[in-house]
Amino acid sequence: MLLIFVSVTEILLFEKGFRTTVVDTELGWISERERASALGVRALILVGASRIQLGIDLNVLRRMTGLEPVQLAIDGSSFVPVFEGLARDPTIRGTIILALMPGPVSFKTSSVGGSQRYQSDYDALSSEGFHWPNYRDSEVWFASIIRNWLINYADGGRPLDSLFNRLANARATPQYLLTYPDRSRQADYQRVPMPEFYLNRVFRHIGNPVEVDINRPADQLAKQLADYIRRLKPTRGSAQTDEGLEHLEHAVSAIQSRGGRVIIIAMPTSGLILEADSRRFPRTLYWDKVVATTTAKTTHWQDHNALSGFVCPDGSHLDKRDTVSFTEALVIAAGLSRP
Repeated sequence: MLLIFVSVTEILLFEKGFRTTVVDTELGWISERERASALGVRALILVGASRIQLGIDLNVLRRMTGLEPVQLAIDGSSFVPVFEGLARDPTIRGTIILALMPGPVSFKTSSVGGSQRYQSDYDALSSEGFHWPNYRDSEVWFASIIRNWLINYADGGRPLDSLFNRLANARATPQYLLTYPDRSRQADYQRVPMPEFYLNRVFRHIGNPVEVDINRPADQLAKQLADYIRRLKPTRGSAQTDEGLEHLEHAVSAIQSRGGRVIIIAMPTSGLILEADSRRFPRTLYWDKVVATTTAKTTHWQDHNALSGFVCPDGSHLDKRDTVSFTEALVIAAGLSRP
């Protein structure tokens, strides 16, 4: 009976547009982090936040570079703890792609988001050396063979959740964001209401200003956001500092001194988010200073015709229909193509 129930609900959920997706957990990240060390020079490690996690196709990287990609980006979190951890680890001798957000490089804000916790737990685990299989290993294994491949468990749910909240609910809509077992993600922005979704993203990106009424109709909200963004200027409190740049270069040098490579990239943005970042963090005061002070290779999407033609539907992330072509162009622009 259980087998019949699962089989029938899987078919019905698929026909309704739902797909398998995993929960992006710390256990999954630690598993990938262990793989990054084990791969050695064959590793192609991605570090950053949601833009590189959604915008890069790992299969394309694998095919075009001959390396094995490892997705270590963490949504909404600082890259610093992860990047520092890679710099400290003598087993990391591969290639690292670090996606920088517009703004100051600061190693003092490393506790922002979950990356500090993830890295600390990984450090504690790796210091133990050999360890017997435990709950963590069993959970990752169990998820990989069952939960990652059944729509009933999508988004951390259970079969009964899917039955009542998705199949029995006529208003339930398929998820726009999918996470895969390798921790890569894809977003289908044709499944979200536009322009409301885009305008809400802009509102959050600029810090939920009280001067903007988020409850206004879309056309009025768009005008109000545009007016607010036009008044933005760089602030001294968030300026690029020599200290931050020195810390970044110290980590880069540590990796490259043992034969590794570091490539620092800027992912595309669009619309009001691009305008807001350009006003708050102009390239001459931020990105250009990184380029001038690092020995890593740098690639900015605005400097390459093949990268600058992409539009982010929510202003901040690429749609799944663009990730393959963007990744192909990035591999060429960053000089990552296999010989």
